[in-house]
Amino acid sequence: MKKFGSALLACLLLACAGISCKKDKSVNLDGHWLFPIAKGTFSLNSLSMFRNVQYHMEITAGDLHQPIETPVSSPGLAFNFIGPAKVPITDCIARIDVDTFSFSGVLTNQFPVTIGAGTLLVLRTSPDTTTNTNIAGFATVQNDIPPGSPYNFQVFIKDKILGDFVYLFLEHFSTPAFSNVRFHTQPSSLDIKIEVLKASYLELFSNRECLSEDTTEIDFNGQDQSASQTNGSLSDTAMSGNINAFGENSLPISARFQLYFLSSDKTKALDSLFPSGPFQVEPGSTDNTGNPVFTSRNKTSIPISRNKLNRIKQASYVASHLYMSTMGMSGPVQKANKSASLQLQLTGDLRLKIRF
Repeated sequence: MKKFGSALLACLLLACAGISCKKDKSVNLDGHWLFPIAKGTFSLNSLSMFRNVQYHMEITAGDLHQPIETPVSSPGLAFNFIGPAKVPITDCIARIDVDTFSFSGVLTNQFPVTIGAGTLLVLRTSPDTTTNTNIAGFATVQNDIPPGSPYNFQVFIKDKILGDFVYLFLEHFSTPAFSNVRFHTQPSSLDIKIEVLKASYLELFSNRECLSEDTTEIDFNGQDQSASQTNGSLSDTAMSGNINAFGENSLPISARFQLYFLSSDKTKALDSLFPSGPFQVEPGSTDNTGNPVFTSRNKTSIPISRNKLNRIKQASYVASHLYMSTMGMSGPVQKANKSASLQLQLTGDLRLKIRF
């Protein structure tokens, strides 16, 4: 999303960028510019809510059937299954057909005994452990994990169908023999990340709302370029005009889009792109296989001024929010394949009056 903020600034100041002359008298320059600013496409392969699913699972001494703060000995522990932890993908998803996804994370051993190599970290599409047909993916611990040590892993998995939840297990968990050790209240932990890299089909629950958001750092260098680029010779620059937004939506969802320009601590919105609220595009529609059959369109115009630009230049981050809704839609799910998308385009229609 960086190109939305930085390109906007660059285009607004385009007329001022190369002026560095000295004049004996003031000269007024009037200009009218119409230009593209940015264009973006959102599809099921670009939504952040599928790219950053994270979950924290704790494994306690009780899960290993061991007492707390009592000396114990054992010829070694062995468990076929520990878990599951029920991991939500998103609140909106009923099904997603994944071509490729990444399963990564870290298993941290806080037990006073070693976790043995060969332990499996397993994602299942249901909690059923009587079959292997529901295994979405797994990683194998390749070496022993001593007490107090982490084990990092990442595997890439192809051609799976996921639902609204996956189920996380430790399987074939084992330890070597130990003698006279004490287990404590601090649990071991498994922190995972699921990242859908490419998907081909999606079903969204009807009557749901969800948000896809991204935050990107921006840097305007704290400069007023319309003065610094002219050695201070620009004594007045008046800006007026509009940014025009166009949307085309073939996804079977109602979409609302907003850009927020944030302070350095990300706690304060200094301005937003659409001052009267997010830009909305009504749902498109798809057939039973998710192919687009109707595209909804909308457009709006946003006033731009020198004061608005100054507020934007104070921002350190820009956050994009895409609100998606299937409220009031018929049927249990809404279907889309990778051909369906939401396209957004911004163009500038600006008038500048420069005195130098």
